[in-house]
Amino acid sequence: KSCRCPRCMKAFHEFLHRHYPSKAEAVRHFGIANVDWLTPNEWESPAQPDGLAAINDPVLQEWVRFRCESLANYANDLSAYVKSLNSNTVVYMNIKGVYSFNRYWANAVYHPLYAGHVDIIAFDTGGYEARIDANTGALVSQIRSYKAARQMNVGCDEPMGDELHASIQMAFGHQITAGGYAGAPWVSGANSSFTPSLEFFRHYNSRYYTGVEGVADVAVLRNWPSMAYSINATYTPATLMEQVLIQHHVPFDILFDEQFDRISHYSAVILAGQECVSDVQVKALLDYAEKGGTLVIADNTAQFNQWREKRRNNPFLPARKIGTGQIVYIPKITRAESHSGKSQAADDQDPEPGATPQKGARMTPSQWVLPKNHLEIIRAISDSLPHSMALTCDAPLTTVMEIVKRPETHETIAHFINFDTKNATESFKTTVRTQFKGAVKSVQRLTPDLNDAEQLKFEQKDDLVTVTVPQTRVYSMIVITQ
Repeated sequence: KSCRCPRCMKAFHEFLHRHYPSKAEAVRHFGIANVDWLTPNEWESPAQPDGLAAINDPVLQEWVRFRCESLANYANDLSAYVKSLNSNTVVYMNIKGVYSFNRYWANAVYHPLYAGHVDIIAFDTGGYEARIDANTGALVSQIRSYKAARQMNVGCDEPMGDELHASIQMAFGHQITAGGYAGAPWVSGANSSFTPSLEFFRHYNSRYYTGVEGVADVAVLRNWPSMAYSINATYTPATLMEQVLIQHHVPFDILFDEQFDRISHYSAVILAGQECVSDVQVKALLDYAEKGGTLVIADNTAQFNQWREKRRNNPFLPARKIGTGQIVYIPKITRAESHSGKSQAADDQDPEPGATPQKGARMTPSQWVLPKNHLEIIRAISDSLPHSMALTCDAPLTTVMEIVKRPETHETIAHFINFDTKNATESFKTTVRTQFKGAVKSVQRLTPDLNDAEQLKFEQKDDLVTVTVPQTRVYSMIVITQ
């Protein structure tokens, strides 16, 4: 139960006045002009919130945002104070990552509010360990969290006790200079610091892992009202769409409302189950498509406005050509049955130790199985792009990739991670769009399994380079130099 003391109620009313400064705005949303009369309802029992499927009460909607902003403001005030004492101090916050359930509602954590105030965030979460789930075959990872962190310009601390976790940090981590911080406790003891993977990471960190920028053709939007006001339902299509992109090797970013102004940087923007879209965002997304972008919507996207008021007509339908771009509609992301029909119970997964453990029937990592129609989904996306993706490959679905560029050295870098750690991949072809002008000088492969870089043969046609990636046990990095 969140606090309802007089001090918190006073702060809540001040929050409402800031967000709804005029009586007309207050009447439009709440039906009354004086927001000082508004208070969030009291629950009859601790279990009552578990029965909610969606937050339709406008006061409770604002209460969710108020809680998130209050927690973030408190943490950010602490950060500012620490930095005022010593600007070189590293601020580390254990706010965890981006998962397949509503943390805004359950934990009052909304990551974009911490941007600019934190240097490193932690992912010490049970049940989210990188793996191919033994019961369901789901590929489980913190890749979403790493992608969100890069958009916030923060580093990540995740236990690196084995090769797979170390490889994910190398490929997806946003490596920042963080003087005075050491992550030794989170590599499962000092002995893990001397594994071949971490020796490799230390050796090449300054050379290939710093000073890099992400490369992405596609942006997945997790907008505030959709993800905040749906307790669990919206998280299923959003998570499964991201899973399709991860396992089908699509270069993509995850954006929140605070990064919405970046959509013009992408060839396609995807809204999967983003049921609440404001009129302002609708207009911006239609303008984006008019100017040549591909807008992909799935499930019930834009069925409601930003307050979960149902629209008479969906502004994105029917799918159509619009200006020089297009709108692509995927009616349903169909969940697949797991291999065994078993899944890990949510109670066994601890996304926030000490917080309210279970809020309804949420989607668990062991259920991140590719949807039944994943091939149709990826085909609809790839066929709608105005040009080829920055990277395509025929690696197996148990291999993931990330592509970045390093402007200082004119290098395009592709990371490949084999989650099937018991079986090395066969060699596979990949075609990469170079990120700089000029002829390619060399293509080399680096891996903890080799002492030295391996020079690879390649073919270049315009800005596309095709190379065969040799058999990969766990991790390979391909460096294209121009």
